[in-house]
Amino acid sequence: MIISEFNHQSTIFIELSAKETPRIGLANGTFDIIHDGHVSLWKEALSQLHLDAVFIWHDVYAKHKPHAQVYETRLKLLAQKLKNEPYIHCLPNIRPLTKEPKFGAATLDNEQAQHIRVRQTLKQYLPSNATFFQVFGSDNLNKVLLTKAIVDIILEDAQIVVLERSNHPLVRKLPKETISLNRTVDSIYFKGLSSSLIREVNEKYGTSHLRMVNTIFLERDRLSQIEEKIVFDEETKEICFLISKNKQLIMLNPSASSKYLSSNQKDIYISEVPHWYIDLRVSSPIVINRPETFPQSQLLTVVNLATKIQDLSIQYGFTSLSSLQVFNKEIF
Repeated sequence: MIISEFNHQSTIFIELSAKETPRIGLANGTFDIIHDGHVSLWKEALSQLHLDAVFIWHDVYAKHKPHAQVYETRLKLLAQKLKNEPYIHCLPNIRPLTKEPKFGAATLDNEQAQHIRVRQTLKQYLPSNATFFQVFGSDNLNKVLLTKAIVDIILEDAQIVVLERSNHPLVRKLPKETISLNRTVDSIYFKGLSSSLIREVNEKYGTSHLRMVNTIFLERDRLSQIEEKIVFDEETKEICFLISKNKQLIMLNPSASSKYLSSNQKDIYISEVPHWYIDLRVSSPIVINRPETFPQSQLLTVVNLATKIQDLSIQYGFTSLSSLQVFNKEIF
């Protein structure tokens, strides 16, 4: 939901004021492009931290992304994404009051000052005993830690929560000197998407595929390996698969790809890609390598291929189908 203006009579602030100790999540970013990975992250925080609401605000100035879309465009896209999310709220534009805002003896830039202004403003409309949690993805946290001033600002009145992406391990930790006994850092595991990755894919394959932003499950470090080999869904003209140089197949559009499981007559010719299997049944596709013993030129029925993987996963009790990579080739 979008909060058009701050008002004590707004339903959200009335509801939160009625709670004994409201738990509030905070998140900010450029959100260029906003996608389901962002929303999933916030929902995960709502669930695991038992939050009453999450408030989102845009980095108005986007100093680290000079080519980002203008603020108004990003806000409009965020509004569309959050229109059916009753517990996630986008804050109106909150700009710093002064050109050189201060935090202690330090002079802050606009992004840092925005953190202070958001907190100052929210505290006017929330109970004094509200608990704040600043939510970051692990990749963004690494950037934040480069500026100690922001860490200090956040820890003045909030706990930092890190939601770790599976393909972006948290390699840095908060400096110990910034954490006192009543300031904690929590970590939640989260398999997320990437705005920058989506932009790169769109630049490579055309903006007409912006519809894919909700269904891309491609790890960033694989993007550079992609060759110009793609599989289209002939009916919708959407990209279903990308094929990488290391002979792995990456599914971009599960909804379009699923139709290949609906009929035994649906085949895909993969003679140029002899080294992979893919499981089309899972919502988050997992790419796994095919044994070298498989024929290098053959017309494969995807239904049979997926069924074989399903049988193997049941037989060997895989927690992740990617573990097939380490199994002996004889099991196939």
